[in-house]
Amino acid sequence: MYVIQTPSHIQIQWLHSSGLMILEASKASEAQGRGLCGICDGDAANDLSLEDGSVVGEAEDPAPFLDSWQVPSSLTSVGQTRFRPDSCATADCSPCLRMVSNRTFSACHRFVPPESFCELWIRDTKYVQQPCVALTVYVAMCHKFHVCIEWRRSDYCPFLCSSDSIYQACVAACEPPESCQDGLLGPLDPEQCQVLGEGCVCSEGTVLHRRHSALCIPEEKCACTDSTGVPRALGETWNSSLSGCRQHQCQAPNTIVPVDLGCPEPRPETCPRFGEVALLLPTEDPCCLGTVCVCNQTLCEGLAPTCRPGHRLLTHFQEDSCCPSYSCECDPALCEAELVPSCRQDQILIAGRLGDSCCTSYFCACGDCPDPIPECQEGEALTVDRNTTEFCCPLYQC
Repeated sequence: MYVIQTPSHIQIQWLHSSGLMILEASKASEAQGRGLCGICDGDAANDLSLEDGSVVGEAEDPAPFLDSWQVPSSLTSVGQTRFRPDSCATADCSPCLRMVSNRTFSACHRFVPPESFCELWIRDTKYVQQPCVALTVYVAMCHKFHVCIEWRRSDYCPFLCSSDSIYQACVAACEPPESCQDGLLGPLDPEQCQVLGEGCVCSEGTVLHRRHSALCIPEEKCACTDSTGVPRALGETWNSSLSGCRQHQCQAPNTIVPVDLGCPEPRPETCPRFGEVALLLPTEDPCCLGTVCVCNQTLCEGLAPTCRPGHRLLTHFQEDSCCPSYSCECDPALCEAELVPSCRQDQILIAGRLGDSCCTSYFCACGDCPDPIPECQEGEALTVDRNTTEFCCPLYQC
């Protein structure tokens, strides 16, 4: 629950757990509050006044009044109207009377009679359809008279709280729960003690991180609050970056200091190979930097040559340099397939590259003849058998 005292002496009570809001103008107030809660002048008859001065009656649909207070730049509200043009004289209010007349609520009957509340109940569809909502509103009316009613059960209109908090039926606004900000905020107005509400309070051993939040934490976590709003204990160290390479520590109450990661200073590095330069790069510990030699090929001389057709470019590296050297070599895979000729019996097949060609050529050639050419005697002439002149080894005779 929040209680706000405006400079015009209008007290706003916002019961954020149940969604209810109560506005009260004190006797010292010179201004009249106007809005969805009506006109704070003590006259309930004019609470549903429109800008033109007309008043929406209790038996009329309040939708025009609600729409008149909508912020112009906001989205138009949508939904079904909750108004029912009924009264207990014309409709059955017995479900409401049985519900509110229960002895659980008897302490409040003289302040908020069941009959008068049920006149409101019968005109609101949501109250009729949802008993828990109706009883929440009735109990809020009782709280205004400082009447505490414990009516919820785990199996009947339960009030859900987070795992680190518990439900409390009556919480006094002048007795706010302990929080990390105790002592930092000024004292509350004693008149606020008249305000009651229901809600979740921190479990034993924990306090609210902030009065305006619902986060319950161990008291030791009140020491510091990091940049993301997470509470931290004294001496606690945490990663303050997505990479995990920046850490902070809660050194003293409300004192957060950066933590030295203890990285060694990068030692100067002389790179032994030509073309290498020293750079600072992450080491095995990604949060620390070390000197590493890397190749900067913009320092290398010479460009890669353009190889002739049928050749491919090869890149070579030497131990004393990171710069590449290049050469072109024949690539048989780039040659077109060549037919292999069929040689005669007295011929042999020869495969080879002609000139600068990278591709293999095939041709038939004569080998060594088994018989030498005869030497003729004086008076004899060497002749060749005309039938063998086409062979590699023709027949000779004297």
